[in-house]
Amino acid sequence: MFHTATLRMDISRWYSTTRSDLLLSLGFNQDEVAELSGDNSLQKILTRSLSMQHIGLSELQARKNIACSLDLILKIEMQALIQDQRTTQLFCTTEENINLLRTAFREKMGMYAGDRFSRLHNIDLWDCIRLDITHTMLFPCQKIVQDFIDLTKRARQLSTNYRPARDEKKKNWSCYSLCKSVRVQLYDKQEQVISQYTDIEKEERISLSESANNTMRFELQFEAAKLRQMRQRFNIRGRAITALLNERIARHYLSYYWKRLIGFGNIYSGHSAKQAIRASAYTPKTKENMVGVIKLIAKKRSVEKACREFSYTRCRQTFKGYLKRLTALGIAPVTIPREWPERKPYLKDCLDGSGRYIPNPAPAEWR
Repeated sequence: MFHTATLRMDISRWYSTTRSDLLLSLGFNQDEVAELSGDNSLQKILTRSLSMQHIGLSELQARKNIACSLDLILKIEMQALIQDQRTTQLFCTTEENINLLRTAFREKMGMYAGDRFSRLHNIDLWDCIRLDITHTMLFPCQKIVQDFIDLTKRARQLSTNYRPARDEKKKNWSCYSLCKSVRVQLYDKQEQVISQYTDIEKEERISLSESANNTMRFELQFEAAKLRQMRQRFNIRGRAITALLNERIARHYLSYYWKRLIGFGNIYSGHSAKQAIRASAYTPKTKENMVGVIKLIAKKRSVEKACREFSYTRCRQTFKGYLKRLTALGIAPVTIPREWPERKPYLKDCLDGSGRYIPNPAPAEWR
């Protein structure tokens, strides 16, 4: 349910000698400490990777901004922290797990920062400035994971308030930047392990890769502004991460963004989608237009491109109206490409019992 978090602690008001001793104990050298402690107004960020020496603590930054405030920014992986080993499992919110998180954080920070700086050991004294809410989805085979991601890219409708992330082309992921404070990712977990976990032992990487087989991640990355909005909406007191770890609220956001960006329709073959439309209770004219929209999307291989062509002769809202009718029938606007069954023999094992569609992997409680 929860993957990683970024925490912040303002140390600007600490005595300068204490602050310098702290930075030295965290692994920064004398010259770097002098740069961070200077009176100039230049922004400065120094980074230390912690993932190899302190499992669960990923990265530490000492960040001096233009106003000369000095913050420590710490990125953590919560489940790895409480298990004391790298894992593909997610952190589930139970009272026991939250207490384990507090204990593990205190022990790890004690080992890293030393006993003198005990304020750093208490996770409740750090402000949470980013939280990744994540859901893992299982598929019948590994190859269909990337196929599903490719099809969801075709299904999205671009608008001024959300767009593909800049780095999407570098990765076989589906990334959306909705605004400065929200980023949504749909990615192949096994591919992520293989491509990003390059600094760990080969045997451990293979083990993690095997545990991520057939899995896709749907991840919401909430920055500080979104977390502030979340606290206000759900009347959450405090800025500590332990106040934000609420599975009911997490499910609300997962459901909301899945519906908005992916939808709950199943991905049919073109023939099966037409059959389902013709079997519906809509008028013959409406059915004909819905089939026309399905064909246009298949031809353009993109909902957005199909919408642009449709709007040359008809209203864009009319096109969206047909998409809503398809959603009401449980049909995704994109269809399985005609050539796939022949090129991808594993596809037949990933269809529903009737062999007509790829089931939508969203859990029932999101719908």
